[in-house]
Amino acid sequence: MPESSSSLLQGEPAVTSDAATSARTDSNAPSSQEGLWDRAYDVLKADNPALVVEYEKILSSQMERGLGSKVPENQSNAIDQNDPDRRRGQMRRLIDAGLDHTAREARIKEQFGTVADVVKSARNVISSAIEAMPQAALAWTGVCVALQLLVNPIEATQANRLGIRYVIDRMEWYWNLSSTLFSESTSNNDPLSRVQCELENQYIQLYQALLMYQIKSVCLFYRNRCLVFLRDMVQLDDWDGNLKVILDIEDRFYQDSHTYSSRQLLARNKAQERLLEQIVELMKGQRTAGMSEIDRKCLEMMRSVTDPSHEKARIEDAKGGLLPESYDWILENTNFKEWRYGEQSRLLWIKGDPGKGKTMLICGIINELKLKPTGNLSFFFCQATDSRINNATAVLRGLIYLLIEQQKSLISHIRDNCDVEGKLFEGDSAWWALSKIFDNIIHDPSLRHTYLIIDALDECVTGLPLLLKFIKQKSSVSPQVKWIISSRNWPRIEEYLVTATQKVTLGLESNDESISGAVGAYIRFKVDELAKSKGYDNDTRHAVYQHLSSKANDFAAHF
Repeated sequence: MPESSSSLLQGEPAVTSDAATSARTDSNAPSSQEGLWDRAYDVLKADNPALVVEYEKILSSQMERGLGSKVPENQSNAIDQNDPDRRRGQMRRLIDAGLDHTAREARIKEQFGTVADVVKSARNVISSAIEAMPQAALAWTGVCVALQLLVNPIEATQANRLGIRYVIDRMEWYWNLSSTLFSESTSNNDPLSRVQCELENQYIQLYQALLMYQIKSVCLFYRNRCLVFLRDMVQLDDWDGNLKVILDIEDRFYQDSHTYSSRQLLARNKAQERLLEQIVELMKGQRTAGMSEIDRKCLEMMRSVTDPSHEKARIEDAKGGLLPESYDWILENTNFKEWRYGEQSRLLWIKGDPGKGKTMLICGIINELKLKPTGNLSFFFCQATDSRINNATAVLRGLIYLLIEQQKSLISHIRDNCDVEGKLFEGDSAWWALSKIFDNIIHDPSLRHTYLIIDALDECVTGLPLLLKFIKQKSSVSPQVKWIISSRNWPRIEEYLVTATQKVTLGLESNDESISGAVGAYIRFKVDELAKSKGYDNDTRHAVYQHLSSKANDFAAHF
């Protein structure tokens, strides 16, 4: 039997006066959850006034006569049109009644299988959402009424029932997502502000599609119950097409929200890097403050023509910034974790063909290891076209320089070999002198836990055999030292490393899926930057993304 009208029309509003004031304030905020739903509902009503008005007449009838009752042709619209808080209160009472009514029907008809599970799940989800956010009633009312289609299968097609289940599942997901995605407001001067506003607009479009599906489902239910004024008003039966609209909007929203999140991470990453650089500079001053004049001169002479830290910054800038998603995958890779945490795995060789993103992976790994500055982290980037950094001597000088800069007590290993002109570190004998100093450092009992990283060994034009032999010998000497090297798949490099002990090899060709994901994230990020600078609309941006994604293999060469 229908529930009595008093059960829905009497009682206190769901939102009290104080809460209403709070809710109204929140709804004015562009990023509030209930504000987004209100905007979506209002836009949907403006675009489809006849459908939404008849939907509200159905809800009005259910409030007055009870859930499941027939709707008279002369039914008036009792849903408040001016006060969002009062409207939410009406929706809340409909939800409470709808859940109870649907649960009873499911029990009476003994549909305890999948349908009963869906109803039970929906009850839990909706109750939790309403408890946490009373203003959420608008979002869930249509779901509660549409649940009757699941317990009355004769009233709906299989496609419609499947669609309702999908919408219920996605409602919970998107309701929770909005509180996370839009939790941080941006100022008008923030470059992300425009992107966030556009993303909110897409979010509202998605809400509209979810609401539209609910509304059409409710209208179908009551049309089948002889609601005459709905019969010719709108085509309601294309459920596959209706669900496809949601899926298409979801797909585009997913891509753009992914880009937005990446831009947020990149902005935070840059801020962290700037902070780390400031800390490093401060520590440099503290480390050299206690040095004698000759020690400071020795350290300066040990530094090669370029500081490896500056080279890293130059590389990242040339690539347009270091995107966390371009390297996140490797941190969870089994081989990487074996190297990082295994006591007997001290050398990690990352190898891959050009365009696999080896250098940016190395930059990302360095940043990750920097987050736990309990030891030493020394690195070097080889580049074949730059004579300052394309030889084995420069590699050792760079590594030693960063080690001593971080642990100033190690300066003792070069002090005795240092002359005022610094010629010991130049010429034909430089390699041998530096090799001896390096060997003394890694055998120093006071040496802290140390990471040594060399990128692009294949670009070491001069002295590569010496360097490879040195790495092979020294990588297994000290338990305090772990190495990472990267290179192309060159047989002559593998000839030296094949017999290296305590080695872990990470081939990028065997991680194509992860690489493709990283390249895809990079393409999304670059397309988003281009769209912002050129003022592209969503369709143009989407077309550019699809075009570049189809040529991802060619694009990878710039990654």
